[in-house]
Amino acid sequence: DALRVDVVIGEQEPVRIKLRHKWRGSSIYNPTHAIERAAKFDKGDHFDIGVGAHTHVSGLVRMFNNGTKTGLAVQCGTYKRHDNFAEEVGFEQPNAMTAVPVVIHGRHRYTTFSTLDDALDYMNLYWRTENDRTSN
Repeated sequence: DALRVDVVIGEQEPVRIKLRHKWRGSSIYNPTHAIERAAKFDKGDHFDIGVGAHTHVSGLVRMFNNGTKTGLAVQCGTYKRHDNFAEEVGFEQPNAMTAVPVVIHGRHRYTTFSTLDDALDYMNLYWRTENDRTSN
């Protein structure tokens, strides 16, 4: 099953996000391959941002060509610090990045970060800049 969410920012076209626990068609070389594959071949179910999990890997965001637009493939990282199953099947040792922050500015305009702290700093700076701009 999948969850589809349309995010509306002001008067802009909605940003369609599709979330799945696990996507079909994974690759040992590209952790976001299954998400990108779905964007390419599931034409009746278009999305701008695909979000996946359940891979026992590090968090990752990857931009890809999504039918003349820029799409995002977001792979949530594992929350398990010690994962016997991942060790048994030979998964790489993941980094500490579990949540993958994405700031949506509008359709096909995104900023991504490798840490939650970086995203928070950016959003605070962006908010202050916007407030300064609107108060003048």
